[in-house]
Amino acid sequence: MNAAARSSERHRDGDSILGNDVAPTSALPSFWPVLLTLTAVALALRLAFRIDYAEEVDSIRFLLALDDFDVAAHRPHFPGYPVFVLLGRCFYWFFGNAIEALATLCALCGGLLALPVGLFGRALLGPRVGLWAAALVAANPLLWLYSTKLLSDMPGLFLLFCSLAALAIGLRRGGERALRISLLLFGLTLGARLSYFPFLLSAVVLVYWQGRGAPLKTTVEPVLFAGAGIAIWALPMLVVTGAARLLAVGSMQTGGHLVRWGGTIATDSSVLDRLGALAWQLIAHGLGSWWPGRSVWLCLPTVAVVVLVALAIYRLGPTRRQSLKLWCVLTLPYLVWVFLGQNILRKPRHLLPLVVFVLLWLAAAVARCFESRHKGLVGLAAVCTLVLFCGQLVTGATLAYEHKSVPSNAVRLAQHLGRMCSAGSSAVVYTASLQRHLERHAPCVEVVRVRRISQAKRELAGRRVAPASAYVVSDVSRTDRLRRPPVLLLVRNRYVHSAQRELSLFLLEGGG
Repeated sequence: MNAAARSSERHRDGDSILGNDVAPTSALPSFWPVLLTLTAVALALRLAFRIDYAEEVDSIRFLLALDDFDVAAHRPHFPGYPVFVLLGRCFYWFFGNAIEALATLCALCGGLLALPVGLFGRALLGPRVGLWAAALVAANPLLWLYSTKLLSDMPGLFLLFCSLAALAIGLRRGGERALRISLLLFGLTLGARLSYFPFLLSAVVLVYWQGRGAPLKTTVEPVLFAGAGIAIWALPMLVVTGAARLLAVGSMQTGGHLVRWGGTIATDSSVLDRLGALAWQLIAHGLGSWWPGRSVWLCLPTVAVVVLVALAIYRLGPTRRQSLKLWCVLTLPYLVWVFLGQNILRKPRHLLPLVVFVLLWLAAAVARCFESRHKGLVGLAAVCTLVLFCGQLVTGATLAYEHKSVPSNAVRLAQHLGRMCSAGSSAVVYTASLQRHLERHAPCVEVVRVRRISQAKRELAGRRVAPASAYVVSDVSRTDRLRRPPVLLLVRNRYVHSAQRELSLFLLEGGG
């Protein structure tokens, strides 16, 4: 018997990569109808809450890239996200509206995410786990919220789990074709979210480790196919941008991210603060659980999560050692990268893949409990699952509705200025970071970029013709020296616009 046949025998239909005793697929004829129904529900929920504004500067850069892709001009910012931009252009050609194009693309990817997660869960731990995981993904508030943002996170996450699903299927069945497709998809995924590169490293390790029974023809094939996936988007971007320009902007942006403004361990070095932020992002954002300042009703799904975690530890005990190895290979490299090299203090989106893995773990516990002969255990798991699912659904709908109806502070401030001025007015606004938003939403004002209040005062005093009114935004340092109340104060919901800051608008001179 050859290696492929032995692998096929070992990974017969219904067995998982971990070798758990799970029900065969034939015992669940409703797997595909249920999975497709869950995916359709998730799609409907995401599409219903699409936004019509660009909430942050990265979103505006993506919108500009749909008309003119130029990484050196920050359209969009490095590393360019060419796969995401290409998909966005396809939707832009269809809709004719840039915001609607990206909003629809992200919503579709967010809804369709339930499909590869379900397939990944089935190949990893069995069909029941796949269905439970798809249901939890459909209701999860953080995944739902980021499906309505004009960012590359959700398309990247969708491609990532398509890659992981193909990888798991290939390893389970000993299929060389699935493994090749998986590695190719991993390379393409980096064109949407380059920060997911640790998962590619994990995939290569798993192909060599778990795939020993059905190896690819040569030991360099994983590298070749992953490299081909990267070359599909990297070579055209290199041609369009130019090697010298791409290298220059890449060096500048990478260096800035790592050591100046990227929120990495080098710029925010407090380990305790980063650990606290990691816990807050995962528990409060990722699972929609209770946290100081949130509704007391969220204690109920929090208790459900705690019970399900305990059940996971108890029910998954027989295969804990083998499971732990696989989970570590899949998640530990990315967790280390996120903790050291990403802005986890303000941006929960970096934890999106880890949230899905937590939901898969909870789904595995639920599936194992429902296979138990103890009615009390089954009943406890059912109640906890229902409470968790309903709690996440309500929280997700609440956050998505507020995100749709209340724009980010940057957009609200720009819209406020746009309403205050007219085409013939002579208003000037000094800002450090909102130039793109003001140009988009308040074209009737003159925008001057400064870093300190002293620069704004000197620029204003040096004008030959004084404007009718001059304003300064609180993102300019030392605005506290104005010693006057703001004409506009905007607070934020840390669960809806976590990456945004509170903003104030001050009158510097003129009638206001």
